This record gives sequence, structure tokens and C-alpha cells, in this order.
Amino acid sequence: MPLPPLSPVNPYLRWREFVQRAGGPGRPDGGFDPAQQIDEAISLNVYGTLDVLYGNQSRRYHNWAHIGWCLDILTGEFFEAEPYPEWFSRVELALWFHDVIYDPRRKDNEARSARVLKGCAALLGLDPMLASAAAFDVEATTHTLEWSHPPCPEPTRWVLDIDLASLGFSPERFDENSVQIREE
Repeated sequence: MPLPPLSPVNPYLRWREFVQRAGGPGRPDGGFDPAQQIDEAISLNVYGTLDVLYGNQSRRYHNWAHIGWCLDILTGEFFEAEPYPEWFSRVELALWFHDVIYDPRRKDNEARSARVLKGCAALLGLDPMLASAAAFDVEATTHTLEWSHPPCPEPTRWVLDIDLASLGFSPERFDENSVQIREE
């Protein structure tokens, strides 16, 4: 698989589009409702948290580039889908947060990332069921055996496959990613 290009879209604009599409207060199905706009200041603060964490200079692999590739893969798969699958926002939310906490010395990064996701989703007023499902998917990115067998939900499989998609990039990109992970 060739290396997907980084999205030319400004990450914050992409974030705003996602948050609005994921739905705000009063929208239990997670769909877009223009009457229920997400508070722009809260959205900006949550994005700022993501930016501080993913933009940390110590992150060589688990950074904005990795998140951009993951989101590009997801949106590339469903670019012409109308409508998106009903679980699309769940997968997208999980991808935004799946590596938000990354400390190579710790074994609980995924659980900590899931907690950050739930807290940020609550601040944004996203459906708690959407947040819980996406947090489940984030915790699955431990990629341990228990997550790799049915009945693993379809959205979880998408998150897991997209997270590991870089294993299918060109040998040169794979080697570069390996070096970056070791540097972390």
C-alpha cells in the first residue's frame, strides 16, 4: 500500500467538521443538527489539548502525522459513501484519541487515552454512548489477543486495522516508522 498523503485540510478545520458531524447536545443518534452547534470555545480547547499532546516534540511516530494518516485512510475508504456507515463517527472519534496519551514506559496508554476521550466528549456534549463505544475501540488498540477474535465489533475492527495500516506501507516507510517508534 503506498503511503497515504497527509490531508491538505487544516487539522483544526478537519476537527471542527468532525465535531459538528458527530453531533452535539440533543442529538442521540450522533447525527448533525445545525440547531445544536457545538460551543466553538469548547471545541477549540479540546483541539488545543490534542494539539499539545500530538504536537509534543518527543513524539516521533505517535503524532499528528500518524493521526492524519489514520483519518485519511478512514475517509478515503468512505469518500463517496452516502450516507456514511452508522458507526463512522464512532470510528473517527476513536482515531482522533487513540494515541492521545503515549508514554513508552507505561502499559496503560490506551486506557488513559480512553479516559481522555470520554472527558473531552462530555465537554463537547457528545452522546455518552458514542463516547463509550469509541473509548472501547481505543482500549482495543492494545492489539492484544482478546481483541483479535470475534465477536469483535465491526467498528473496533476498523479502528484496529487502520491503526496498524502503516505495517502495509512501503518497506522504506515501514523502516522509517520503526526508527521513529524506537526514538520515542
